[in-house]
Amino acid sequence: MEATRTPYFDGFPGVQSPLFDPASVEDSRLPPHWARVWKLHGSINWYQNSVGDVFRSTTSEGRDRRVIHPSHLKHEESRRMPYLAMLDRLRNFLREPTAVLVLCGYSFRDGHINDTIAQGLQYTRTYIEYVLIFGNLENCPRAIELAKDHPNLNLLALDGGIIGSREVEWCRTVTGSALELPGGAISWCAIDEKDEAALQRGQCRLGDFAVFTAFLSSLSRGTQPTEHGVSRGS
Repeated sequence: MEATRTPYFDGFPGVQSPLFDPASVEDSRLPPHWARVWKLHGSINWYQNSVGDVFRSTTSEGRDRRVIHPSHLKHEESRRMPYLAMLDRLRNFLREPTAVLVLCGYSFRDGHINDTIAQGLQYTRTYIEYVLIFGNLENCPRAIELAKDHPNLNLLALDGGIIGSREVEWCRTVTGSALELPGGAISWCAIDEKDEAALQRGQCRLGDFAVFTAFLSSLSRGTQPTEHGVSRGS
């Protein structure tokens, strides 16, 4: 993010050896153009010293250990900092009535995060979540279960998705009036190669992080969609 000169805050105030500050995670008093980066599962540049302080650094003494949380945490481990503080921040965000959460690259293998997401979907019906899946829909069975029980959870996979608890495929007719998403997010091919005007099947590639970032970059530059078509559930 420094390479793109994007200002951000990750819960570690300081310069030489920034220490994790749980209170700052809850504080929303940041300039509007700042980004917030919460690494729920830790990071390769987080360390914990002998007295239990968690700090961010590019180097570490041999006795310091990296703070990287596995996907499956025991109950007592899930109550530790900074995992607990960041999970609470996510929980509070999901309670906002106008919250919109976009997930890209999450496997739904962390039970604590899954429970937090499910509670948010149940607690705040106006909160909307979009899950961008890399590959086919069948690769995320746990996400499918949640989406079928919660209509405000939408899954967008390569071969189809779940929108409003209803499973859909990306299909369109060439003669239909629609829009093409920028950044190569949607690609189309004819189901019947002999009939180019027949139904076409699409692939939603937003689950590919490179495509997703290109899509966001197109939006930030004000790129306008072109008139060729957009995915529609059939």
